[in-house]
Amino acid sequence: MGKPNQKADDYIVPLNMNGLQGRMLSMPGPKGRNREILFVYGHHSSLERWFGLTQNLNRYGVVTMPDLPGFGGMDSFYKLGEQATIDNLADYLAAFIKMRYKRRRVSIAGMSLGFVIVTRMLQRYPELAKKVDLLISLAGFAHKDDFTFSKQRMLSYRATARLFSYRPTAIFFRRVCLNKLVLKTVYQHTHNAKNKFNGLAAEELKEMLEVEVKLYF
Repeated sequence: MGKPNQKADDYIVPLNMNGLQGRMLSMPGPKGRNREILFVYGHHSSLERWFGLTQNLNRYGVVTMPDLPGFGGMDSFYKLGEQATIDNLADYLAAFIKMRYKRRRVSIAGMSLGFVIVTRMLQRYPELAKKVDLLISLAGFAHKDDFTFSKQRMLSYRATARLFSYRPTAIFFRRVCLNKLVLKTVYQHTHNAKNKFNGLAAEELKEMLEVEVKLYF
């Protein structure tokens, strides 16, 4: 595990690629550990949020964790007039791997949506699969049977996703539901947040809400 006094800022560098500006965390490996590890995080997150995990991964080699377009501190595809599709994210990740690793092999760990993007990238660029010596899914959506939701909740998620897939409702969600005041008021009462914030004191809850809201912007 990393040293207690390590900070994410010590390893974060700018990442400017394909007309988009973002950030990348790069941790050199310990002596004798040359494995290249690429960690791709998921939705609603940042480099800082996953720094603890990358410290653990760092025991096994060099760790690289980039922002992807619209994630963490990187510009969105909309800046280029492009849609934020899984295919576009997969293409961007492929370009990053080609630039970063060239002739080197790499182990990839994908977290949640990050694993979906990695999987799509390998489907679209089978030649890059030859570079991957290990692929790990962390809470990834590898198969429909991996979900443990009740049938009722699964149906409600599907209906909600379909409802907000249309442009008018998507705009409403972005402008109204993702308003900072609304998020601070409503987010703590959602199913996942209740578990996440369980047992927190009032001041700790306030700080955590600030972090969660920031991740949406």
